[in-house]
Amino acid sequence: MKKNVLWGIVMLLLLAVGGLLGFFIKDGDKVRFVSMNKLYLESSYYEKFQGDLKEIEAKSNAQLADIQKGIRDYKAGGSDPQFIKELEEELIKKQETLTAEYQEKSKKFDEIIWGEINRILSEYGKKKGIDFVLGAKGDGNIMFASDRCDITDEVLTYMKSHK
Repeated sequence: MKKNVLWGIVMLLLLAVGGLLGFFIKDGDKVRFVSMNKLYLESSYYEKFQGDLKEIEAKSNAQLADIQKGIRDYKAGGSDPQFIKELEEELIKKQETLTAEYQEKSKKFDEIIWGEINRILSEYGKKKGIDFVLGAKGDGNIMFASDRCDITDEVLTYMKSHK
């Protein structure tokens, strides 16, 4: 519910910004847009970070599998049910800890990727004399734009050559 209200507020703000841009943009102004999702998925960091996250996930899964195997072995050996319950609680805590670590690392990677994209877009826009670069993420920011205004591929080329 709170998320829907927050998204509603964000969308209203975007509409207001869009209206202001429309009011202030002159005929000679250069307005272009990029597909933010495409820039994100094709950034140089994305593939590297995906590999890092898969490695973290594999290590976490191995740790959890070891604990689960231990629990199965203790159950098969007829160990004290209270001891097995403690091991199962340890497993749950370990799962929560590993999930939190993964999410934190993923969030940090996202911040790095978006920071790089924003830096590159600013640099590219200044270099090309563009007045506005709008982001299209498929969530309603830009409902329509002419393909001639799409500079995503140009920015990707620039981004890959200016790491």
